[in-house]
Amino acid sequence: MMPELGHLQGPTLRTSVLTLSLYAPTIGTVEEIADFLAQFPPFDTLSRDELLHVAAAVAVRSYPAGTDILIEDGPPASELYVIR
Repeated sequence: MMPELGHLQGPTLRTSVLTLSLYAPTIGTVEEIADFLAQFPPFDTLSRDELLHVAAAVAVRSYPAGTDILIEDGPPASELYVIR
């Protein structure tokens, strides 16, 4: 289930709401992250300001190919992962 993004507004924003796992060259700027997220639901419905707000909270992580990031029978994920 995809979490609602309405709770991301205002001063209660957490710093690790979203994790981007990248196998490609790293996305570096908040603008580049916002541009990437804007291509996919539910982020494609956000305003530019909302996208920038979400992108500023992204923690970019890289994993080697073949690494298990989410395990079906494992504990529930505490973060939302977007894999590029």
